Amino acid sequence: MHGIAVLQDLYSRIFPTVRRAVAGLPEAALTERLDPAANTVAWLTWHIGRDQDVQVADAVGRDQVYARGWADRFDLPFGLHDTGYGHTAEDVARVRAPADLLLGYVEAVAAESLDVLDHLTDDDLDEVVDDAWDPPVTRGVRLVSVGLDSLEHAAQIAYLRGVLERTGRA
Repeated sequence: MHGIAVLQDLYSRIFPTVRRAVAGLPEAALTERLDPAANTVAWLTWHIGRDQDVQVADAVGRDQVYARGWADRFDLPFGLHDTGYGHTAEDVARVRAPADLLLGYVEAVAAESLDVLDHLTDDDLDEVVDDAWDPPVTRGVRLVSVGLDSLEHAAQIAYLRGVLERTGRA
């Protein structure tokens, strides 16, 4: 198995995992918090899409999916390069959106990411895309990092959903 094939397998798992964790949740559960500073399902889902969208687009020089109408649909007070990193509890609370919008965006980002991978070769993975780090970050390392981060957050959503359901809040 080659690097691109491994990445395609990784990225093909993200949206189905997010969909299983989010689909069917009542709207109130999307913004429910386990404590006042905790992330919500809505914020985590939005963040998965934003981080993957920004990082993959930057790694290959494409425009973000978010800039193709999704930013207008979400109508959030964050810039086009805001992924949610460093958000405060107040910022997290600003992310309010129905499940179909959240899932639609993550699905669109997933499709874009898989299209990106379809147009890369294993040699492309060795190109340095960020020399601000030591060692410099290659495209392959960036894509692995983003894919794993997405799945980690998807697992957080699944856990959060389970807690909300068991406690009668979802």
